[in-house]
Amino acid sequence: MKKILNILMLFAVLLSVSSCAEVQKGELAGGAPTDPVTDLTATPDYGAVVLHWTNPVDTANLYYCKISYVDASGKTVNQKVYAGPSADSIPTAVCSGFADTNTYTFTVRTVTYGGVESAPVTVDCAPLDAATIKDGVFASIECDTIEYGFCIKWVNETGYPTNIVVSYTADGVDRTETIDATETGSRNFGDFTSETTVTAYAVNPYSGAQTESKSWTILPKTNPFETYDPVYAKDYITFSGGGGSNSVTVSKVDDPKSPVHYAFSTTGGDPYTAADGLNQRVQGYVCVFRYKINQDADCEFFWCNSPYAASGGRETGFKLEKTSTWATFIYDFTADCRKHTWTGAPGYSVRFDIGNGSGINLEVKNMRWTTLNEIHKLGYKAQNED
Repeated sequence: MKKILNILMLFAVLLSVSSCAEVQKGELAGGAPTDPVTDLTATPDYGAVVLHWTNPVDTANLYYCKISYVDASGKTVNQKVYAGPSADSIPTAVCSGFADTNTYTFTVRTVTYGGVESAPVTVDCAPLDAATIKDGVFASIECDTIEYGFCIKWVNETGYPTNIVVSYTADGVDRTETIDATETGSRNFGDFTSETTVTAYAVNPYSGAQTESKSWTILPKTNPFETYDPVYAKDYITFSGGGGSNSVTVSKVDDPKSPVHYAFSTTGGDPYTAADGLNQRVQGYVCVFRYKINQDADCEFFWCNSPYAASGGRETGFKLEKTSTWATFIYDFTADCRKHTWTGAPGYSVRFDIGNGSGINLEVKNMRWTTLNEIHKLGYKAQNED
């Protein structure tokens, strides 16, 4: 009998422990709410209100904080700010998209993993007027002529979402594009040469309200180094492969506008190719060419007194930056040529080292030697000039 009583007592103890565990588990899963947030404040911003608060000290069962408010249309808007590992790790929420300056009531509740909400904490705040931001952005819009296109610039120091709509005609095709002008910036539009009228206006993306438009007549600039000029036929640098190559394939591009258009593709380490010997003494030591390249590449010219005469210590490094559109490289090598006694006499050459490994695809056209004086007359300067 005593043995049976002991068994019953043990069973009762186990049942009690299990029951307590279930209660604790239920509370942790959301049976009891966590404490509410404290120190709730609201700061007005353009078209927005920024909320700050302090999470409860005990965050073991805090899943997230729910922010609620009723917008201008009468719709209840809810957003969640998930709790971090500490009490104050994520104490901020931005409520945005307001198109008026009405006062709104913002309610913050803590929510457990089981979905149980705490007592509400509220704060009232009115967003700043965002309606005029588009007008300020619009007033700042400028349009500048650039090579083969134009550049739209604007200023937006508020950080409030604003769009700029730009319309123009390029080579007979009407185009309209929308720019995200939330931050101060600029954007280039290009790859055409015909005169065009550019029209722009600003829009509030939330309300749809837009400004009046402004227009500019643009005639894109052309690049004097884009076109092959027979006058400089003997100054162009050519690559026929006679000077030797390593880990790079060189091919001549079929270009009716330029007989000195080449494609280079690197296939391994230490890629280089030697240019052909010069036909005549160079007029100057400024190298200019147009290029496109699929990645940044650290390049070098080795100064050779013949196409095969590259030697360590007689080189100058420069960088070609990744660009999918044609860019202009202008570099004054005068000091380097003097240092390495490279006079640019007939038969002299350069070895062109392209990056440090495989996978580089480079196009170059109209590479030639010229003078700094000519560069300046054309309105350009070398990239290494002070």
